[in-house]
Amino acid sequence: MHRRHLTSILLCALFSSSTTYAGDVQALLFEGDLRITGDDTGNRFIVSEAENGNVSVVGRPGTTINGTPAVTFPVPALDSLRIALGAGSDSVALGGLQLPGDLVITSVDGGVQVTHTLTAISLGGRYVVDFGDGSGSMEIRAVTVGADMNLQGGRTGGIFARVFDVDTGGDLRITDTAESAFPTLTLLSGDLNIGGVIDVFSLRGNASLLVEDSLLGGVMTRSPAASMGIQIQNVVVTGDIDVVGGIDYDGLGLFDVAVQGDVRSLMGAGEDFFSMAGLTVEGSLLFDGGRGSDRLVDGGFEALGGVTLRSIEIIELP
Repeated sequence: MHRRHLTSILLCALFSSSTTYAGDVQALLFEGDLRITGDDTGNRFIVSEAENGNVSVVGRPGTTINGTPAVTFPVPALDSLRIALGAGSDSVALGGLQLPGDLVITSVDGGVQVTHTLTAISLGGRYVVDFGDGSGSMEIRAVTVGADMNLQGGRTGGIFARVFDVDTGGDLRITDTAESAFPTLTLLSGDLNIGGVIDVFSLRGNASLLVEDSLLGGVMTRSPAASMGIQIQNVVVTGDIDVVGGIDYDGLGLFDVAVQGDVRSLMGAGEDFFSMAGLTVEGSLLFDGGRGSDRLVDGGFEALGGVTLRSIEIIELP
């Protein structure tokens, strides 16, 4: 991607917020790790490839880096990037980076709102995000991760993630452990190549997932105490799909999906809804509606290993 075009994307991402930012961010290169530490006033900055091929950390209006507008670090000395954000609302944009190690972004307890934008990044290790005690939103595009991608939602807030054109060597895990029923977990994704499984867990908040035009090693979703809506379309899954619902309304749609393993969907006490068309399963297919009034809209499916339907009304499309 052309550097000028990439920079414009990152700038647009940062300026799209109406939040007022301030503070001073500390950036230090230590034994191959670029460590960036925010303060508690709410910071806004960009980490990207500089014109000379090095990595620059640039503060946006209201935020300085080591007391100056920007700091540059030599690429050959970099292995990993670790960003520790303080309390308040923060906005971080990263782009055009190639790191052999990990990218870790954390927010301390007391953080309010964190916005991340990642574009054109290649990592040899992990990508880890922990929103701490707040809520967070992410825009992730054209990113390659050699190991796992772990996105941890805030303990009092929700998580919103747009993930497109992403390759991982391991799993994509998204976890929302907020104790309140108000926060929600939302994943909108496409053009994924996940070597492991997509593993989504929402403790109490409602969960909404859309995955399309992707190759996945497997899918596992759990929402034990709230409602969950899942739509998977035009996807190949080389492993299994496991869906565990909760006590509220759950919906699962599988459209033009090829599964090389099994499909198991176990729902709870709410009114649950299944819909499928163009679904092929090389293993077995299990839909268990649990307790409640549950329906399955059959638009066409095939399971070579057998089909088991429990506590569910079947509605066949003409």
